[in-house]
Amino acid sequence: MLKHPQITLTDSLLNQQKYQIADDVLYRQVDTEAILLSISGGAYYSLNETSIYIWDALKNQQPLASAVDRILDEYDVERTQVLTDLQQVLQDLSAYGLISPVNLE
Repeated sequence: MLKHPQITLTDSLLNQQKYQIADDVLYRQVDTEAILLSISGGAYYSLNETSIYIWDALKNQQPLASAVDRILDEYDVERTQVLTDLQQVLQDLSAYGLISPVNLE
C-alpha cells in the first residue's frame, strides 16, 4: 500500500511551490482523459478533465493557483472542492513517485 504524504494547501504552495516531474514519466492524453505512466516503477495514474489542468501547471512550472483559476473559470464548481481535489491529486502523484517538490530558497 502506498503511503500518501500529507500536503497542506497554503498560499505559498498555490503561488510559489514548484514540483519536479520524475524523468521517466510518460504522459498520453486522449480527449478529456490522460494517463501517466512511470517506466521505472510501473505505476500509472489516470487524470480526469480537470486534473489535466493541474498536470499542465506542474509540467509548465506554473503556479498551481493558475490551474485552480482555470478550473473555476470553466466549470461550475466551488473553490473548496477544487482545492480538495488539488490536494488529493498532489498527494497521489507524490505517493506514486511521479512528482516531488522542489525546495524553495
